[in-house]
Amino acid sequence: EDEDEDEAESPIEGVEGLGDNTNVFVLSRLFWPGIEEPKTMKLPKPIDGYMKKYTKEYEKLTQRRTLLTYPTMGTVELSIELPERTLDIAVSPIAASVLLEFQKQNTQTVSSLANSLQGDEDVVREGVLVWIQHGIVMKDNTGNDTEDVYVLNEDGTASKALTRDDDGLMGEGHKSSSSASPFAVARPYIDTMLQMQGAKTAPQVFMMLSMFMMGETAPTGTEEDLQQYLNLLVDEGHLVHTSEGYSLASS
Repeated sequence: EDEDEDEAESPIEGVEGLGDNTNVFVLSRLFWPGIEEPKTMKLPKPIDGYMKKYTKEYEKLTQRRTLLTYPTMGTVELSIELPERTLDIAVSPIAASVLLEFQKQNTQTVSSLANSLQGDEDVVREGVLVWIQHGIVMKDNTGNDTEDVYVLNEDGTASKALTRDDDGLMGEGHKSSSSASPFAVARPYIDTMLQMQGAKTAPQVFMMLSMFMMGETAPTGTEEDLQQYLNLLVDEGHLVHTSEGYSLASS
C-alpha cells in the first residue's frame, strides 16, 4: 500500500533534506569513554533503513565491531515550504521526526507523538516546542479536556507562534531537556575539555568547539544556543556554574 495515501493533507508543501543526505559521525568509546547510553527514539524509515545498511557495511570492514546509533544526537537541515514563506532550519533529529509525524496526521498530542516515535514524552515536548516557536505548530484550544492537542498552523505564519509561557507545553515544574539541543552531540567533547582544562566560560567553550569540531560534524547552534545548553546541564546537575565559568559537577 502506498504510504502517501495514509498521510493527511498538510499546509506544509514540502520538507526537503531529511533522508536525502545522511552523514554519520562515528565516535570510538576508546576516545569518548564518558558518552552516555542513547535515549531511545524511532527514526524515520528513510534514515533508519540507511543506518541499518551502513552498520552492516561497517561490520564487514571492521571485524568484531559494530555501531550503536544515537538517534537523539546530531542535526538535521530542513527546507520547509509554507504557503507564504520557506523556512531553512537546522534542528535536532527529534524535532525533525516530530514534524514528519505532523505531516502524517495534522492533529497530535505529546502522548501520541511519544507512542509513534517510541520516545520519552519530555524529549518529544522539546521537539513540539521548536515548531511552536517557528509558527509551524499551534495549540488547539477547542480540543481534548484531558490532554493538550496540537495542530499544524494552516497558514504557517510566524505571527501565530506561541511561547513556552503562553502555551504551557512544558508543564508545571518541567525543565527543558538538554538532549534536544544541537550541542548535545558535542557533550562528550565538552566533558573531556572541562575535565582536562578546568572551568571555562561559554565563549571559551564555543571557540574550542569551533576549532576542533569543523565541517559536517560541527554543531549548528549559536553561542547563545551553547550557553542555554550549558545552563540546562547545570539544571540537570551535570555541570556547575561559578564566576570562573562552567565545570563538571564531580570535579
